[in-house]
Amino acid sequence: MVFFDLGNTRLLIEKAAPSARLYLRVSDIHAETARLKTLNVEIVEEPQLIFSDSTGTFGSPGAEVWISAFTDSEGNTLCLIT
Repeated sequence: MVFFDLGNTRLLIEKAAPSARLYLRVSDIHAETARLKTLNVEIVEEPQLIFSDSTGTFGSPGAEVWISAFTDSEGNTLCLIT
């Protein structure tokens, strides 16, 4: 998995990843995932830490990137990201 920072857009290249996936930025991934569960949304991936930016490569040193995934009503996989 590789992230490229392109201004305000991040490009993710990942082996065996789907051809397109929409990432929605949220401030509290755990709360939003819990809220989706109360709406009976299928959670595909529980929140998980995927990157800890200890050196400040992509932003503030110590910042963490978390992702969770869910399916929409059409069966598409969407992600929440912090």
